Amino acid sequence: MRNWLLIFNFGILLTSSATAQVPQYILELGLRNSNLTLKITGFPEQGRNPQIHWQDGKTYPFTKRADSLRWTANLPPPNDLQIALGALSKSRSEKTVTLWNGHSPLRVNVPGRTIPLPANLPITLSAVDMAAVVQTNERDLPVLPDRSLVITHRYVLDHPTETFDPYSLIKPRGMPRGRSDGAWSFPHILSKLLKQNYNPDTTPEAVKANAKFAKVLSAFAGQWEAKNALGIPADKQFLQEVVQPWRDKSALLQYPSGQLAPHLAPLRLLAIVNRIDLRENFAFGGASGGVPSNAGRLHFVFGFISPDGQALEGRLIVEIRVKKKGEQELWKWARQWQDLTKEWPLKTKIPSENYIRALKKLTEDVLDHSGALSSIRTNEKVDSLTPPWDMREFVLNPQSKVLDSARLTQTPDRKNFSAGQMWLEKFCAGPQADDLIKRGAYRLPDNILAPITSADNEQLKFKAGSESRRHLIALNTCNGCHGPEAKLTVSGIPDDRFFSHISHPGKPGPVTLSDFLMKTDMERRRASLTALLLPSKTLRTLWDLTSAGGSMSGSGH
Repeated sequence: MRNWLLIFNFGILLTSSATAQVPQYILELGLRNSNLTLKITGFPEQGRNPQIHWQDGKTYPFTKRADSLRWTANLPPPNDLQIALGALSKSRSEKTVTLWNGHSPLRVNVPGRTIPLPANLPITLSAVDMAAVVQTNERDLPVLPDRSLVITHRYVLDHPTETFDPYSLIKPRGMPRGRSDGAWSFPHILSKLLKQNYNPDTTPEAVKANAKFAKVLSAFAGQWEAKNALGIPADKQFLQEVVQPWRDKSALLQYPSGQLAPHLAPLRLLAIVNRIDLRENFAFGGASGGVPSNAGRLHFVFGFISPDGQALEGRLIVEIRVKKKGEQELWKWARQWQDLTKEWPLKTKIPSENYIRALKKLTEDVLDHSGALSSIRTNEKVDSLTPPWDMREFVLNPQSKVLDSARLTQTPDRKNFSAGQMWLEKFCAGPQADDLIKRGAYRLPDNILAPITSADNEQLKFKAGSESRRHLIALNTCNGCHGPEAKLTVSGIPDDRFFSHISHPGKPGPVTLSDFLMKTDMERRRASLTALLLPSKTLRTLWDLTSAGGSMSGSGH
């Protein structure tokens, strides 16, 4: 028989004398054969045996086991499972659940949702823990997005030792700003991920030491020069505005043809982004066992710049997969991000050096130990007056060790959409479509993915069975997220011109985020990190079971 995990709107009857304290209790649910076990902890039980009110309207008594710690009730098989942080209901409307926090009852409103539950998923539900979520989580574990999720403060982006901008010169000496081997500089990050030697000096010895890395960068930049294996055409304007100046300046430092000086990459840091929300769903296997599992991603967002230091309309995102082994490592990873707030308190305007050191320790640990390059994404329209924006993706070729063009993740080819439309409509007609889409657990096959795409105001249209399905699938595409599905605005004003969720201002202006990112998706990301900070595995699992944490799993920024 399958072993179901059940979370009930329970009515446990515990009686005590007027002077006795009501016991704290732990429910162990879904153990075997629809049995439910009640464990009494903390105080000796008082009064008559506890009972549970089951969904059939009948009351079933618990009987004490020999160890005097556990009580078991034999219950009929379940039906129409509705999961909601402690509630069993037959509708999707809100229900009120009464939890006991050890001192007084606490009534909590929670949303209902139907979940197909996997077999053999044991869970312990603690009423004390569940009440603690509501009472203390937001007070004691605040997640501040600008400290822990999308970091864009100018003191971080322009830090004198950890970032680098080769073309924004410091007057009067005309020296580049920052250090090219800083923790958040492009050459440092990419050399670590590609396992390439990098010497930040400009001496002949450094040029020689950087030869392999410089060749990888040249091959990468050369993919805008000619039509490639995926049929992506050359981009003469990008070549002229970005690649050729990089080549010219590299030659002045005696880098030979076919090599690009790593420290002269025309890129400026715009954001450090924590995508822990892209982790494996905890309730469906994430962080289980001894094998490292997906703990989300770490993104570094850069903006292209001209030789005179002006901002160009283009972004490059280095996306890093993060692996953590087991529940404790995943919890520690979440805690590290939340702990950044301690070093940059809410009422403090500028990050402290302690914050810089803590963030550096966190990112360096990823580069040195737990991280691997997922992809590099670019979007560019270097002439800001000429549409459209082109979006590309690059992955590391394991054989040649170069960055090759790849098909865009979760983005169907609209120019040849017949195969993609057929696959999407068949998928949406399947019985698990709604759940897979909400959890972000579906994957589009490679043969329908676009090699390159452009942003436009056209919606991705196909027969999805509902507008919500179509919208979520389209929102997870590159051109949907940067187009009509996200309804991009900045400060409430439609922003069709600039297209990006993260702005690229001229120095020293602030980096701004789109309204979609700030007002819509940031709350989902914050909730995902908050869930991992909950005080027990039970709560983390329950949160994953009931949240829509995966509904934007393909989001790039």
